[in-house]
Amino acid sequence: MVLLMPNCEGESCESGSNYEGESCESGSGDHIFFRPFKFIDVLWDMCLLENQLPFFFLEKLFELYPMTNCTIMGLTLDLLTIVSDIWVKEDSREKINSSEVLHFVDLLRLCQQPSEHHLPTEKTRFSIAPIPTAMELHQSGVKFKNPGRNSLFDIRFSDGILEIPQLTIDARTEILFRNLQAFEQCHHMFEDKFVSDYIAFISFLVRAPNDVKVVARNENLKIMLNSDEAVSNLLYNLDKENVFSANSFD
Repeated sequence: MVLLMPNCEGESCESGSNYEGESCESGSGDHIFFRPFKFIDVLWDMCLLENQLPFFFLEKLFELYPMTNCTIMGLTLDLLTIVSDIWVKEDSREKINSSEVLHFVDLLRLCQQPSEHHLPTEKTRFSIAPIPTAMELHQSGVKFKNPGRNSLFDIRFSDGILEIPQLTIDARTEILFRNLQAFEQCHHMFEDKFVSDYIAFISFLVRAPNDVKVVARNENLKIMLNSDEAVSNLLYNLDKENVFSANSFD
């Protein structure tokens, strides 16, 4: 495991910190350990469920490093911001207690936890009603809006307006969601499964390329793939064998 230590001067590390070892990539002739973009590859490897180490163990290792003005939580959040600048919420540093974090994947999940008042308040019987697609909702007069809120999962519907924070769909979106989904299905089976619920919601909403056009036109999706069909296929595949709670988006 490679630990990339930043030169920190504040309570937490800044996103633009100079990571030791990063500058070696341009000057080294070693194309195994200093390949172009290897740093980003390492960051994405941190998001794979099979690569996790207990967070408390990493904290203990970090304490051995002669640095007093930077925390492992601050460093990790800065690294995850590089992975996806929209994933780490602005208030993550204040709201997440490092003693409650299991590992990097768990921290990613906690960064997008919905606002408390949007979580289900009571359990209901599991039932599935017909769910209209984005095109069907659009044709019935529902308007889509990107509210610009931090959490992807803070979805609201009121007065005929469906507010869905913008989701970026790129080549790594499936990797991120599959690892979060797998972790949640194993460790939060009887708790709030908001990642799995979101996957169910967005995959029901976007079933075909014309649904992609509706939500992309209203900036609910930012498309970085080569076709609308690729987006609808990705979301459809994510929802296979997905387990969700029926009352999460009531």
